[in-house]
Amino acid sequence: MKVSAYIPRHLLKKGNSFLIDINFLLFYTSHLLTWGRKLPQTMKFSSLFFVFCVCGFTNAFGQVGPKPEEYYVLIDATHIETKLPVPSAKFFVTDDEGKRVFELQADAAGKASTKLPRKANYLVECIAEGFMTLILPVRDLRPQNVVQFKMIPAKKEIVPLKIPEKGKAITLNNIYFDRSSPVLRAESQPELDALAEALTQNPTVRIEIRGHTDSAGDFDLNVKLSQERCQSVEEYLIKKGIQRSRLQSKGRGSLDPIAPNTSEENRKKNRRVEFVVL
Repeated sequence: MKVSAYIPRHLLKKGNSFLIDINFLLFYTSHLLTWGRKLPQTMKFSSLFFVFCVCGFTNAFGQVGPKPEEYYVLIDATHIETKLPVPSAKFFVTDDEGKRVFELQADAAGKASTKLPRKANYLVECIAEGFMTLILPVRDLRPQNVVQFKMIPAKKEIVPLKIPEKGKAITLNNIYFDRSSPVLRAESQPELDALAEALTQNPTVRIEIRGHTDSAGDFDLNVKLSQERCQSVEEYLIKKGIQRSRLQSKGRGSLDPIAPNTSEENRKKNRRVEFVVL
C-alpha cells in the first residue's frame, strides 16, 4: 500500500503544537495484499497521518452504485360484463423465480399500483370472492405499464356429481386454494357441496381424495402441499356430515401429471384435486 501527501515543512518542526505526540499502531490490509495471500502487516502512524489515511480510504470506498431502474405498474380489476370495478380484488405479484414480491389490495376503483425492477419478468395473480382466479404475465416492462383483469364470475350452479365406478379418478374442476397454501377459497364451496351431497345420497361409498401439483419447485414440498390440500377437502366434507371413516387422502405432488409441464396452461391442468371410489 502506497500513500503519499504533501505536508508543509514548518508543520514538521519539532515542538509544533499542531502535532499530537501520540502514535497509532495500526493493522493495514490492502486489498492487493489480501488477494496476494499475504498476512496483514502493522504500520506506525502519527495522529496527523492517521487522519489523512482514514479520510482518504473513506472517500475511496464510500461510493454507492446506482439503484436498479424501477418502472410504474398499474393493476386494474373490472367485472367482465358490467365493467364495474372489483374493489375486493387482491393482487399477488411473483417474479420469474416464483418468489412473491408484492401483495396488493385494490382500492374502491378496483385499482392498485406499485413499482417493479425493470430487469425481471413477473406473474400477477388476481383473486376476488365470487370470481374466478386469473393470472397474467408481465414482461418487457416500460416506464408506464397497465395490467387489466376482466373478472369472470365463478359458476354458481354446479351439475350434481355422479359417483363413478370403483377405481376411476374424477377431477374436481372448481376447487381453488390460496397460492402455495392449503387454505380453501370460497369459490370451492359449490363443487365441494355437490360432492358432499353425492356422498350423502350414497352412504356406502368410500372415496380417496388425491391432490396433485405441477413440477415447479421442490418435490418434497409439493408432496407436502398436495397432502395438506387433500386434508382441507376432507375436513370440509366432514363438516358437511360425511363420516371420517369414509374418507382417505393422499398427496401425490407432481408424480401423476396429465399433461407435460412445458407451459403454464399444462401446469394448470396438473394442479388438481381428484377423488377415486374405493
